[in-house]
Amino acid sequence: MDPEYDKYANLEKYIFAAAIKILDFAFTTGFTCYKKKIKFQDL
Repeated sequence: MDPEYDKYANLEKYIFAAAIKILDFAFTTGFTCYKKKIKFQDL
């Protein structure tokens, strides 16, 4: 992933946007926690 620093006004906004992106990526692709698969599902 290209960070594209020039899109953000300061480091705080960049870190906040990066946290949102990684949470979205984690729940979209899924991850394992205590041998249980966690993944976002539309109901």
